[in-house]
Amino acid sequence: MEEAIKKKVPFKIDIGAIFSFHRHRQVASSLVPVARELVFDIDLTDYDDVRNCCQGADICLKCWKFMAIACKIIDLALREDFGFQNLLWVFSGRRGIHCWVCDVSAKILSSQERSAVADYLQLISGSSNCAKKVNLPISDKLHPSIRRASNIIRNKFFEVCIEGQNLLEKPESLKKLLSLIWDEKLKNRISKKINSLTDIKEKWNAIVQELTDTSVSLFYFDHYFLNINLQYF
Repeated sequence: MEEAIKKKVPFKIDIGAIFSFHRHRQVASSLVPVARELVFDIDLTDYDDVRNCCQGADICLKCWKFMAIACKIIDLALREDFGFQNLLWVFSGRRGIHCWVCDVSAKILSSQERSAVADYLQLISGSSNCAKKVNLPISDKLHPSIRRASNIIRNKFFEVCIEGQNLLEKPESLKKLLSLIWDEKLKNRISKKINSLTDIKEKWNAIVQELTDTSVSLFYFDHYFLNINLQYF
């Protein structure tokens, strides 16, 4: 292979599966893949519903922060929950990032097992017309992976979403954010309070204060934040 690469000097190399026989020595029908890397693709267009700075193929430093946080969440899940260690993160060359899981145990996973890993990492569901795409169970006993992801997001939510995407400044973005709060009285109270404020930090603090008010249980505060955090990431 080394000699072939030197001879042809390719500008691009696509890595595929490992087959049971050399593909040049067997007819295509007899080739059976025996191993291939487990690859995850994160695309910025998946964030078009929540990013206001860019759309489509356009990217900037503000929306790239979504990718950085997604990488951290997936990297931890693959390492801590599945035990994978050999992870290669690469820029896709367009508007996303690929994660190549190169552990032997990952390479020999069946298609069904690969789908199971992907489903484990997937919380978003619903079409672009669906306002609420993360539906967590009404319970304080959430899976540790969900709790871990939310903690990562919570530390960056104000910087990335509130400031970076102006969620509280644009009417449509604010409406979408408030739609994640199902308690109408609480929603109206928050809306009234932030409409009387001008500073973005004060608005966000007002939302946090309402959700942590003594009249609202700690469970609901935590659950609302889980829904809001995970919805935007």
